[in-house]
Amino acid sequence: MAPILISEYLSPELIEKFHSRTRPGKWGCLEWHGARNRGYGVLEHDGRTFFAHRVAWVIHHQVDIPGWLVVDHLCCNKGCVNHDHLEAVTDVENVRRVKHAPRGWVSVRSAKYPGRRKLREAKVS
Repeated sequence: MAPILISEYLSPELIEKFHSRTRPGKWGCLEWHGARNRGYGVLEHDGRTFFAHRVAWVIHHQVDIPGWLVVDHLCCNKGCVNHDHLEAVTDVENVRRVKHAPRGWVSVRSAKYPGRRKLREAKVS
């Protein structure tokens, strides 16, 4: 099945709906304050359901996410929709990052959190 192209549904109404459900959070995150599915924000619009972090990426970049890429949360916060905390990567890279975290990454469950990557801390500051 072909992925849903978010850009086909991108409209001022969708963007307004998206922004109305966000609030500033800790560590530079932009927290989703709408419905969630397994911790990820979800947004319904025009009969379709989208993951909020994917909508955030498309709004910022103004292009669809290429079909071979997924959107990784650099901050390790599934509820974050800050486009600066999102990176389009291959599924293989995304899984590799989870299983073999690079030096400097800190789990979101750790007392040392605010980020699983030193790179993320530099980007957000």
